[in-house]
Amino acid sequence: MRADTRTELFETTPVPRALMRMAIPTIISQLINLVYNMADTWFIGRAPAGAETETRPANAQKDY
Repeated sequence: MRADTRTELFETTPVPRALMRMAIPTIISQLINLVYNMADTWFIGRAPAGAETETRPANAQKDY
């Protein structure tokens, strides 16, 4: 990519349009992350009360 094409957005585009052009991919990625986290919370919430939901290495020993 040439240097002039990387700065073209900031040099020639009006500020509100440049902000929207840069913000839309960020907003979409945040929405995807939100949906993922909500689904993860829902599945963890459905786990039985005695389920192992802690994080530890697969080869770790239980101390109890």
